[in-house]
Amino acid sequence: MHPDLDKWLNEVWQQRTVIFQGFTQNGRAIHAADVLEHKGVSRIYKMYTKGETTGSGASGDAAGMPEFLRDLSKLVEKRQAACIIQDRHWHSVSADHLDHLANGGSLQFHLRGNDANANICVKTSESIVHDFIHVRHKTNFGKPMDQRIYLNLAGDGRGGHFAAIVDAVYDHDGFRSAKVSCPGSSPRNDTALLYLADEKAVTFALDRLRAFQKAKSAAFLPGLPRLTSPVDGLTGVGRGMEPPKYVVVREGGQYYKKSSSMSFGLWRSALIFMALDRTYWTRPGQSDSDRRDGFKRRAVKYFCAGGIDPDNPSVQTNPDNLPEYAGTGQE
Repeated sequence: MHPDLDKWLNEVWQQRTVIFQGFTQNGRAIHAADVLEHKGVSRIYKMYTKGETTGSGASGDAAGMPEFLRDLSKLVEKRQAACIIQDRHWHSVSADHLDHLANGGSLQFHLRGNDANANICVKTSESIVHDFIHVRHKTNFGKPMDQRIYLNLAGDGRGGHFAAIVDAVYDHDGFRSAKVSCPGSSPRNDTALLYLADEKAVTFALDRLRAFQKAKSAAFLPGLPRLTSPVDGLTGVGRGMEPPKYVVVREGGQYYKKSSSMSFGLWRSALIFMALDRTYWTRPGQSDSDRRDGFKRRAVKYFCAGGIDPDNPSVQTNPDNLPEYAGTGQE
């Protein structure tokens, strides 16, 4: 087992009571509920995303938002790229919209479908501090991709640094999109990501990143998200593979797949919660260390079933032979 995975599993076991707060033994809802809304998975995922205060790319002040937004606006205008504010509604914005927010304005978006709280969502530079902002290639987004590059960018000057990096890789056929967190957001070590088609695109992007980091070393901070692979010779740059478009479900001794949008960290968090769900409850004759070891064995088993090598957990293979899940998730 990879040391980072072993460390994460130990921390999950130590915090299992908090993770399971609000659950009952008959309340295994991970398979029936949307994984994105599952509290137990979310609690484990926060352990994945939370960076240390020292060395975390989220250092920086929200007062830098106007400059950050203007830098992104210039990139979007130059490349005529699509731009998305990632909250629960995923709002499309233009370069002019970003400038408007930078200048203290607000944007109103009409919400689709039935929303319990409101029919209009209002965005300001203050309200989007904790959102990611995506920049998508105007024609290549939506084409196949399976590679990611994680960047730990410092808060100061992040918008300009992100824009320069995206601009440098934008013309490659394998560039699909990128996203960046805002200055002043919660500490995390994946403040920017590049989404790429294949190894050829990764090689191209890493060459550009080496040149950029040589010229702007202060733009990067040490530290990377759990289970990503650090790139030799670069600070705050790591690799991972795109997760599949489904979660793995185990019921009655059989594995299934259930369609779901997943991120790298959320996918692994869901598998870890599955393992915790099966081993959390006390059984007669089992010591705490027995249950912990059983939890780790389950996690390894579920990682393997989901196409993740526990010894090299940044790599993803998709087990296409899994049948579609049609159950309820309740046992």
